[in-house]
Amino acid sequence: MAAEGAKRRLIVWLRNDLRLTDNTLLHEAASLCSGATGQAKYDEVLPVYIFDPRSYAVLKTGDYKTGVYRALFVVQSVKDLKARLRQAIGSDLLVLVGKPEEVIQCLVRGCQSPQVLSSQEVTSEELKVEAALERALKPVGGRLTRLWSNTLYHMDDLQSPQGPLGARGIKGMPDGFTSFREKVERGSRVRQALPAPSKGSLPLPSSASQLQVPSSALLDRGQSGGAGDGGPSLQALLQADPSFESLPWAEGAAPQPPGTHPQAVLKFQGGETAALARLKYYLWDSDLLSTYFDTRNGMLGGDYSTKFAPWLAAGCISPRTIYHEIKKYEAQRIANKSTYWVIFELIWRDFFRFFAAKHEDRIFYESGTIGKKLPWVKDPSRYERWAQGKTGLPLVDANMRELAATGVCNIVNVNHLHTHLFASHRENAFMGRHPV
Repeated sequence: MAAEGAKRRLIVWLRNDLRLTDNTLLHEAASLCSGATGQAKYDEVLPVYIFDPRSYAVLKTGDYKTGVYRALFVVQSVKDLKARLRQAIGSDLLVLVGKPEEVIQCLVRGCQSPQVLSSQEVTSEELKVEAALERALKPVGGRLTRLWSNTLYHMDDLQSPQGPLGARGIKGMPDGFTSFREKVERGSRVRQALPAPSKGSLPLPSSASQLQVPSSALLDRGQSGGAGDGGPSLQALLQADPSFESLPWAEGAAPQPPGTHPQAVLKFQGGETAALARLKYYLWDSDLLSTYFDTRNGMLGGDYSTKFAPWLAAGCISPRTIYHEIKKYEAQRIANKSTYWVIFELIWRDFFRFFAAKHEDRIFYESGTIGKKLPWVKDPSRYERWAQGKTGLPLVDANMRELAATGVCNIVNVNHLHTHLFASHRENAFMGRHPV
């Protein structure tokens, strides 16, 4: 129970939304604290990122659930967001380790009617964690609010009574991309990107506030924690920066941080700062956007395609930010098939996310979303040759070796690799494995 005079605390639980610009959660938090919709509902905002050990576990196959290149990219993205919150907003990012449903409950104990904001996810692992957090918040009087984000078109606009997907909404969306694209382009619009929060709009709890987090949740295990001594101060916790080594790898199984291969086409640095720099370079500095359609299927170099995908995946940049920057470019320089085709690709990205929302776990089933049974060859050695780039097919092997050495692969090569894997091997039992 909250003590008399307890603060009204709002937790912003960040996951795949590691940015300031067009961040629905931060925008909503600033609104709730400013009283923009009436009287301010919260006194303080605590942005939080939690490295969940379940995401860094070793699978039964012996592979890491999160590959080392992605892990490093996420760490860089979290550090960049932490710095940007400090410098631009006067806030900060509390970075902890553990199961979110356990850690976040500790952060709101003793607070008055606490609320947790998070992005709305669509697949089962994320949904299970959200459900567990909801259960954990109830005994301390808290609640979880999920907000849709990270797509070009907003879910509510597609599912509204006048929306393009009809009365059934997402459950009635076409399973083919072209039909989906035509419906949403004709019957919906892309919302404006939200501005970054203003300076001082996300007031942190007092730096002297003690947080009752267990010592296992601390990045720096040297800090004291737990309810016995009241817990470490927020000021002390905010001083800890995440690193690759501080990730919750399985005991005795921590990998070495990956290096940058000398032949890598780009050095992919995680974070919103690098994402916005890439956007600026691809559009305004180089005019590469104007020839995207003609160059997008290349295989060599760093400029034949946008390379936005890693930053989109971690939420370092939003598809709406890219869309509206392209529209600005079209108004000031040129509008052609190439400029539209990047938007076309962003709609493809939406399609897959909404497709996952419609079909849920069936997208991972061996029988697929239509329940079609296929014969699979049970030969692990074939998979190993594919994963190691030793099939004897030069294009497949070169792509797999590039993927293993750099952590990235362009979409044309990805499609080729998938086609070869399933046409030649039909080995769905190893779908959980990945070479990076």
